[in-house]
Amino acid sequence: MKVLGKRVIDSFNFLFSNPIIFLVYLPITLLGLISVYVDFNTTGSTLLTILYMVAMLVFTSFIFTFLILKTAYHDSKKKITFKQNVDLAAKKFKELLLAELIIVIIIILFTSIMNILSLIWTSNFTIALLIVMATVFFFSLIKIFLFMPSAVLKGNLGFRESWKITKTKRFIELAVMLIGYIIISSLLSMIPYVGYLIDSLVFGPMIVILLTLLYLDYLKK
Repeated sequence: MKVLGKRVIDSFNFLFSNPIIFLVYLPITLLGLISVYVDFNTTGSTLLTILYMVAMLVFTSFIFTFLILKTAYHDSKKKITFKQNVDLAAKKFKELLLAELIIVIIIILFTSIMNILSLIWTSNFTIALLIVMATVFFFSLIKIFLFMPSAVLKGNLGFRESWKITKTKRFIELAVMLIGYIIISSLLSMIPYVGYLIDSLVFGPMIVILLTLLYLDYLKK
């Protein structure tokens, strides 16, 4: 846990010593505001909803790739200019885009199955089954949580490598980080506008930086 604590501080310092990151994250923040304050169900446009989701997926993949590369170069004490960072991200973000698309599809399918089961059966057995399924799903998400830096830095989907290197101690660190972020994000969501901006512009990039630093640490051991 000491490693996690140190890397949280490193992530915070790296973020606030590079103001350009906040500027780069603005597109995600602005697009996110649309989903927070616009109800797509009332617009009646399925095409608009699909276009919005595609735009979010592409933007987040590119910006996450940009930040992962910037963090990796910083950790290895190598310099990279903004233009080099953008050009490299443009070449490498496709792997992360595909991985994120797979994750989105899996989450949608899992949520749909859970909803269907909860509507069809309401017995104690069904409740127990849903709890077990949710636990296994949460466990699996943590095991593949490092897919983002792996996809960008290794040029693959990242799921297999993440599962392999996320052992017991590392699993606990990632679980603590994920639960902590969920709690903080939930608390910030209670504050209109300002809470969302803090979550998106500060904790959003911090999580990506932290995941990248932890991933690089795990590879060294």
